[in-house]
Amino acid sequence: MDAAADLRFLRRAQRDLSERGRTMNSVIEQYLGTVRPMHKVHIEPTKTYADLVVENNGDVKELLIIAQQVASQALQKKGAR
Repeated sequence: MDAAADLRFLRRAQRDLSERGRTMNSVIEQYLGTVRPMHKVHIEPTKTYADLVVENNGDVKELLIIAQQVASQALQKKGAR
């Protein structure tokens, strides 16, 4: 799954502020200092090896259903080998 960088940041900020009681400054510092650099090093390069990249720029619930179906099919194929 992939989402636009600004949307990933907004989702993270919303979660960290509401569920983890963090400040916006701490969210920004963590994102710029760790999350974004690690995404560029570990996530972006792996896209070239993916069989499918699903854009997650809309309703997360719908995409979770798709992800569950893809994972289920992958496990079935793996078990059939």
